[in-house]
This record gives sequence, structure tokens and C-alpha cells, in this order.
Amino acid sequence: AAKEEEFRRGVSLVLSRWTALQMALDQLWGGPRTVEAARELEQSIHEWFYRRNWQARQHAQELQETMDGILQEQLFTDVRDGSLRQVAYSLIGIYELCAAGDLDRVRATLRQMARSEARDALRESRAQPGASNNGEDEDEEDAEELDGDGEVAMAVGGASSSSTPQYTDEQLADLAEGWDIVPTKRRGRR
Repeated sequence: AAKEEEFRRGVSLVLSRWTALQMALDQLWGGPRTVEAARELEQSIHEWFYRRNWQARQHAQELQETMDGILQEQLFTDVRDGSLRQVAYSLIGIYELCAAGDLDRVRATLRQMARSEARDALRESRAQPGASNNGEDEDEEDAEELDGDGEVAMAVGGASSSSTPQYTDEQLADLAEGWDIVPTKRRGRR
């Protein structure tokens, strides 16, 4: 029961941080059923994972297709920015941690994601037109408090897999901030 509850919290948090979905909700792209469609997306994700019987990573493409279908058919949203894949792997990572019973790491991951969300909100509030910079030092202190301790964030590295890259905690924190990890090309000198 605790595993399922933490997984549900994780799904909700990942979806709440997904810009494409939030834009669809904010702009009511799905019409009057937008909020209901978003709930159906979340429920479909839960059902999808439990039908996989803990073999989610092997079916990541199917998860992406399931989410994409709901987004297109019910929210009239076509996601082409690569975030669909990132969200799918984030959900899979959280699911695998829950399946392994590593609830402490799941909770730390969710705390880090929530801190990152709060940091984003703080940045957004500072970027608002007419916002004063008189409390800039105070804002910097708030941002430092929200930075966290380098825990795993949005794209968690669950079980080891040769087809899925393994990231350092620093790289995972960068992913949580919205940065993409680009592999370096290792070439000799010419």
C-alpha cells in the first residue's frame, strides 16, 4: 500500500511539472472536459504500470504511445519537444524504485522535485513585470534554501540497464532543472 501511495504521489508530481500538459490544462485545449481528461491520463498511467507487472522499462515506447494517444485524442495536444520520452522515463524510474521498495529514495526524489518546482515558481515571480528587485538578497536566500542537497530528481535511474544511460546525481539534478544531457563524442586528436 505504501509503494502504491508513493507511486501515485510521484505520478501526480511528474505530471504537474510537465509543461506541455500544464499548458493544455491552463488553456483548456481539451475544451470543457480538459480537467477530466487530465485525470483520465493520470489514471491510465497508473493502470498501464500495474498491467506491466513490474516490467515497465521494457515497454517504455508503449507508455509514450499511450500518453501521446490520450494527449492527442482528448486534449488535442501534439507533443514534439521530447518531453514525452523524458516524462515516461521519469515515471518508469519512480515506478522501479517503488517496486524495489526503496521508498526512502522515492520520497527524497519527490522532495527534490517539489523543491525544484518551488524554485521555478520563485524565479517566475521574480520575472513578473512590475516585480521589484528590492528584496533580491532575500530571494537569493530563498532560492538557496530550495536548492536541496543534490538528491536524484526528475529522471531517476532505477534499475540498471545497458540500454538506459546511468547518470550522476549532478546530471540528474540538471535534468530536473530542464536541461538535457548530451553525450560527449570521444574522439582522438586529428
